[in-house]
Amino acid sequence: MKRIVMVSILVGMLILTACSQNIPLELRENLANCLVEKGVEEYGAFWCPSCAQQEKKFGEAHKILRENGVYKECDPRCVKDQLPAACRGVKGIPEECLEKGIEKYPTWIFPDNGQVVGVLELDELAQKAGCSI
Repeated sequence: MKRIVMVSILVGMLILTACSQNIPLELRENLANCLVEKGVEEYGAFWCPSCAQQEKKFGEAHKILRENGVYKECDPRCVKDQLPAACRGVKGIPEECLEKGIEKYPTWIFPDNGQVVGVLELDELAQKAGCSI
């Protein structure tokens, strides 16, 4: 019986993971634009594997987060006049990251001052921000 339950849970997790990765680009862009409008903040670092995983969930739509100030780079190497290529054009704000007590990446901060550390599924992120997918 335990075996059947465990297999059912694993299958369910695989289905949910596959579904979130198949969200059309237009809907991911809509979510990114909604996060901009709601004032959501994502703190991260270019070298962070979890940040790369979060970015992958957005795909090309993550560019909207970078260009509109939702994604905030915490690495101090991204503050130079000539940004390293790894910074992807995002100037770092390490002072703000320290002031806000950001210790792990990615850290999401929502307009209600709620904070979540870690990679979020897009539907979970939408729910916490009050957006729809």
